[in-house]
Amino acid sequence: MIRKLLMVFGAVVLTGGAALTWQHMNTPVVAQPPSQSAGLIPAQATKPKTRLAHNFTLKNLDGKNVTLSDYRGKKVVVLDFWATWCGPCRMTMPALESFQVKHRKRLEVLSINQLEDPQRVAAYINNQSYESLHVLLDQDGRVSREYRVYGIPTLYVINLEGVMCYKHVGYRPGLGAHLEEAIAQHCNVKL
Repeated sequence: MIRKLLMVFGAVVLTGGAALTWQHMNTPVVAQPPSQSAGLIPAQATKPKTRLAHNFTLKNLDGKNVTLSDYRGKKVVVLDFWATWCGPCRMTMPALESFQVKHRKRLEVLSINQLEDPQRVAAYINNQSYESLHVLLDQDGRVSREYRVYGIPTLYVINLEGVMCYKHVGYRPGLGAHLEEAIAQHCNVKL
C-alpha cells in the first residue's frame, strides 16, 4: 500500500514539475511589446520588468575564477546550465560551440556544469573537442539555485547592461538562429 502511494505521489510530482518547466520554457525575462515573429513566444505588453542577473564567481576547468560581472558592457552572455549525463544537453552543446565561434567578438557562452566532478567534466569536454565553450563548475549547485534552474539544459541570455533578457529550456533544433533572433528581439542587440 505504501509503495502504491509513493508511486502516485511520484507521478504527481513529476507531472507538476513538467508543467512548471513547460510554463517557463522559451520566455523572455524582460517584457517587450508583442512579437510578430514566428517561433518566439511574445512577452506581455506591460511595463517592462528588468532583473539584473545574479552575479557569481565560479572556477573554470583550469581552476581560475570567472566572474559574470566582468562581461558587463563588453559582451552579451549566454549562460548554459548542463550536465554530462543529460541527453538534451549533449545535443545542445555543438550548437552552442558553433554559436560561440561565430559570435566570439560580441558574445560569450558560459557553460555551467551542475554538480559534477571536475575530472569527469574535463574528460567530456576534451573528448568532444569543445574548444570555444568557457566551461564553469557549479559544484555545490548554488548558482543553479540562484537562477532557478529546474530542468536542463537551461539557457539565459544576459544583455550588455547585465540584465536577463531571455530564457530557453530544453533542446531546440536550429538553436543558433533562434538565439540570434531572441537576442535581437529581447536584448536589442544585433550580433
